[in-house]
Amino acid sequence: MPSLPVDDLAKTIESQGHDATVDRNPRLTIEPRRQDLDSLVSEAIGALTRRSVSQRYSELDVLGEGGMGVVRLGQQRSLERPVALKSLKSGLESPSARLKLLREAWITGKLEHPNIVPVHDLGIDERGEPRIVLKRIEGASWDSLFANADDVKRRFDASDLLDWNLRVLLEVAHALHFAHTRGIVHRDLKPENVMIGSFGEVYVVDWGLAVALEDDGTARLPLAKDALELAGTPSYMAPEQWGGSREVGVRTDVYLLGATLYEILVGAPPRDGRSLAELAAKSLVSPALPESVPEPLAQIVIAAMQPRVEDRLESAEAFRRALSTYLSRRSSIELARDAIQRVEQLEAMLSAREIDRVAIYQAFGAARFGFLEALRTWKDNEVARDGLTRAVRAMIDFELAHGDPLAAQALLADAGADPVLAQRVASAVDAHRQEQEELRATQRDYDPSLGRRTRWFVSVVFGTVWTIVPIGLYALQRADLVASTHLGHVVTNILLCIFGAGLFYWARESMTRTAINRGIVGVMTAAIIAQILVSVGCWIADIPTNLVLVLYFAVWTGVAGAAVATIEARLWPSMVVFGACFLAGTYAPEYRHLLASLGNAVLALNTTFLWSRLDEDLVEVRRRLGGEHGDGPRPR
Repeated sequence: MPSLPVDDLAKTIESQGHDATVDRNPRLTIEPRRQDLDSLVSEAIGALTRRSVSQRYSELDVLGEGGMGVVRLGQQRSLERPVALKSLKSGLESPSARLKLLREAWITGKLEHPNIVPVHDLGIDERGEPRIVLKRIEGASWDSLFANADDVKRRFDASDLLDWNLRVLLEVAHALHFAHTRGIVHRDLKPENVMIGSFGEVYVVDWGLAVALEDDGTARLPLAKDALELAGTPSYMAPEQWGGSREVGVRTDVYLLGATLYEILVGAPPRDGRSLAELAAKSLVSPALPESVPEPLAQIVIAAMQPRVEDRLESAEAFRRALSTYLSRRSSIELARDAIQRVEQLEAMLSAREIDRVAIYQAFGAARFGFLEALRTWKDNEVARDGLTRAVRAMIDFELAHGDPLAAQALLADAGADPVLAQRVASAVDAHRQEQEELRATQRDYDPSLGRRTRWFVSVVFGTVWTIVPIGLYALQRADLVASTHLGHVVTNILLCIFGAGLFYWARESMTRTAINRGIVGVMTAAIIAQILVSVGCWIADIPTNLVLVLYFAVWTGVAGAAVATIEARLWPSMVVFGACFLAGTYAPEYRHLLASLGNAVLALNTTFLWSRLDEDLVEVRRRLGGEHGDGPRPR
């Protein structure tokens, strides 16, 4: 509707003869002034003269009273059923009041709908005044119930008051939509004008201000196009109801539906004020709702209560569908809201100084479950989707910060399409895998079980050779068959080096497989080279040949000590024996060969004890020596 300045609205209200102040209550209905209605009322009353209600209905107790009318309990004599008899209060009879009552009967009689009180009959009483016979509703007005959770629970076993109120409003909207399809606009919808039956039945009542959208030719009903006077309940009224507008229509009732929803959500009508002009001015502004009101419901209220008619929801059915959609999604919305609180708790835990992983994952699990349930109920719940993404991203950040990118990767599927986050997780996973691979390689490198058999086999072969050869040399020299010379020492060491090189080449795969084996190869190579250097140095220095082998003991003492420090601490007996052999050799060099055999034998036994499992290794020796499978021995 075209916007009316506030001053113009005030003038319009005053021009209709209404007081500038609200002398009673802005929630009470204001009726339009009536023209001379004597002829219309007289004609209608005349048609009812032979239909006296008093003869067919007995009158019992008063059920309730309004501004001009009173409703009494009655009994239909022919059917013996209870009914409600509505008539004018004594002393308030006038053509205007009579016509209002008649029009309510005529309109309600046209609207046969489960949510509209059926009219059984229309007649006159003993005073000649019109009386409507209605279905008796055993219940209470909605305004006395919708804020009373205990009463609603007791009467209807409804523990969710908001859900109950919204479902009542759905039925109200359905009734209004039906009336609109029959060309009737209510104009005075409010909780007070809705009755709730004993079994939860919903009835829209008090159609006294209703207007017709089309002229049926009877002149009985006022037309919406002629509804130019102020009419309605100020606390709820749409802007076009304040007078001077020809836009009263279906969307006027839509506005009133929005105003009723506002009162359900806020607990009070949309507006209050000291004067009609003040209330009218407030109707020209879109309503503001508290932040506590669920956003979808706030949007429905705002869409229904737009000041401009053309900006509102187009029909009561559109309002009903919007409300029905919210109700179908409400459980999802509430699940998401509860889960958001869990996320806030989770974020507080993640930012705490002390981290409790169990509590963190419990909070995350509860939040994730809530969001997934919300999305299962309503797959397009953006609040739930965004909340799930928020929770997952917080956990991904947590896992990345605490060095568990694989856990972060497992969470990534619920994090939404975020290429930056996905790349960040992928980079962390790659780095983690590389680090783990390096760690496994290091563990393999220092795993004493790898290459153990080869180490044992090589040590047995070397130990055996080094144990036997010195004894043989000792025997040959005692028989004067071999003389001890510097050249002999050099040649012997060269042959030993060639033998060792061949043995290590044969076992190269296993002997280069781990750091321990590589260390042994390195130590052995260094020892043989040291022996060659000692032999050459003694030859150059013309040191007696009987002391060369003794000096080898010093070399092997150092070699064994290096092995104890870097490879295997349990080789210390070999180091001790070699040291003792050196000292003994310096005292009695003539026994040097026997001492060498002793030291080498101890070394062989020492390594055998460390690296062998005899039952397995003897089988392995036979296999290696026999060259099983036709492809030669396979070092491990």
